[in-house]
Amino acid sequence: MSMIRPFHILIATLVVSLFAAAPVAAQQAGPTMHSNTVGVRAIQSPAMPALAPMHYDATNSNITLMLVGGAGLLVGSIIGGDTGMIVMVGGGVIGLIGLFRYLR
Repeated sequence: MSMIRPFHILIATLVVSLFAAAPVAAQQAGPTMHSNTVGVRAIQSPAMPALAPMHYDATNSNITLMLVGGAGLLVGSIIGGDTGMIVMVGGGVIGLIGLFRYLR
């Protein structure tokens, strides 16, 4: 049994010396520009051409105002009474604003 103990010590010494002798890559000490951000990092991709700004057509919003005003007139006529009249007047005003902006 005394022979096993020196054998284990010899094997352990060899294993430790093998791993300790492995070359270690030099690490830079201190902060770096790459490690200055925390969390998600943006993917560095080749420069993409800038997209042309979308052309905004103002007539779409004017047509939408006219449609909402017409829907207000229809809903107001279905409701009826004084409440329906208020909804119809509001819908008529919205529709006329849309028509005015569309024709201008």
